Amino acid sequence: MSLDHLLHQSRMLDKVEAESRSSGTKRSQLGQPTIRAPPNSVIWIKLVRSRFLLIQSSERVLDLWDLETTVKCVGSCSVDGIVDGAVVEDEGDPHSTGIFVST
Repeated sequence: MSLDHLLHQSRMLDKVEAESRSSGTKRSQLGQPTIRAPPNSVIWIKLVRSRFLLIQSSERVLDLWDLETTVKCVGSCSVDGIVDGAVVEDEGDPHSTGIFVST
């Protein structure tokens, strides 16, 4: 999965959300979601320190992408469940950051 593909999917999700808000449709009127996602789609994304992207795909894999290096995907692990949030713990050390993810 390339970074360009991930960013394209993220832009598409933003566009769908914006269209939904502008249409005036209430959430209770929408019923069950009907968007079909292709395999390995982005389902959660977070920008960390304006340099890293933390991305969960539909295959329940969590990837850490570094936007400033030639090796973009610097870490990957499987996750049980769907990520619903993350907290970045920054203690002022420019070489270390804690990221806690909840599912």
